[in-house]
Amino acid sequence: MEQENLNEIMEIEDSHIPAEEKLEKKYLALRFIAGVFKVMGWIMGIAGFIYFLCKLEPVFEGDSFTPLIIFIIGLIFMLWMLAASEIIKVFIDIEYNTRKSSKK
Repeated sequence: MEQENLNEIMEIEDSHIPAEEKLEKKYLALRFIAGVFKVMGWIMGIAGFIYFLCKLEPVFEGDSFTPLIIFIIGLIFMLWMLAASEIIKVFIDIEYNTRKSSKK
């Protein structure tokens, strides 16, 4: 009885849906954005590498370092986007753990 009143006051629903399943339904937009960042990061890294491979000959002849610079910039952007994706996921996990510990 007392637990039911406490749950009512704290607006906690007693449901048979596991917490992990509820977590998947929360923050769908943030999860989508994190996924987009991850995909775009890999695309930028792979595109920079492919460009570097296609233009490899002039680099070794000393004509131009542009392909190498583009490859390095592509790697930097790739790492930045993958890190942004993981940061969003960390914030979602922090929110989940905070909510979970506040219920206890």
